[in-house]
Amino acid sequence: MTTYCEAAPGDPLHGPYHDGEYGFPARDDSVLFERLILEINQAGLSWATILRKRANFWQAYDGFDIDKVAAYGEEDRQRLLADAGIIRNRLKVDAAIENASRLQAIRDEYGSFADWLDHHHPLTKEEWVKLFKKTFRFTGGEIVGEFLMSTGYLPGAHVDSCPVFAEIAALNPPWMQPPPPNAESEIRACAAADVASICQSDPVCGARSRISHTGRVDGDVAGAGNALLPHHRRLGLARQPLLLCHHPGDGGLRRLQSADRCLSKIFTMIYIFLGIGLLVAVFTRLADALVQSRSKQ
Repeated sequence: MTTYCEAAPGDPLHGPYHDGEYGFPARDDSVLFERLILEINQAGLSWATILRKRANFWQAYDGFDIDKVAAYGEEDRQRLLADAGIIRNRLKVDAAIENASRLQAIRDEYGSFADWLDHHHPLTKEEWVKLFKKTFRFTGGEIVGEFLMSTGYLPGAHVDSCPVFAEIAALNPPWMQPPPPNAESEIRACAAADVASICQSDPVCGARSRISHTGRVDGDVAGAGNALLPHHRRLGLARQPLLLCHHPGDGGLRRLQSADRCLSKIFTMIYIFLGIGLLVAVFTRLADALVQSRSKQ
């Protein structure tokens, strides 16, 4: 079977893309947005078709400026649907505009599209697909897989023997970067711990060791906390306020636990006690009624 690395070199369309873009790490928001839009529009078509129309896409979507595309209204939508130079598919056009709006929200929270990807890296392809489907529109498995391979977040863009593979490896793309050692195991261990008992025994816990959902870290634990934040987000903890217990003896984070989890336990206990109290009151009333009935007899 002929690989892309064998077929693309020398081709006027595929050659430049294969040699200088495919699989190379990208950080610029407009580049990442362009790649996402092109992959969405490629669905059901050949990549050669998209490459032929690439310049038209760039012009039609204002250079893939996220803010400009997010501001598109009905007039722009109709303009795109009437443009024979691009793919005139309503679902794909609507997805481009909506995804630009969602990228604005991502940029506000994470700083950039690339930072959002970094916060979730590394994930398996299946996990990436699930995340993209939850975050964006018109992002199926093939679209997500190709987007992530083309931008360096998943392996597979080039075979090992391809000369471009060595060029990309020298740039240390995200898929070649391992997560910080033991970071995930630390977080999972903390998620299973009882933060209340830990904090009672650790005098360092308090307001200065709280991480906000925006990623800011207060106090002495800033360095270690920031190193773990991408993995907090990977484990689904990023949007919750996080309470850390910092151990000054070994200079590391000993425990981390979601404050929401503590509150959940408290409310559960309250509901249990209220339920027991209600049952006791009901049985007491029934017993009183039974006693009164027998006394009348």
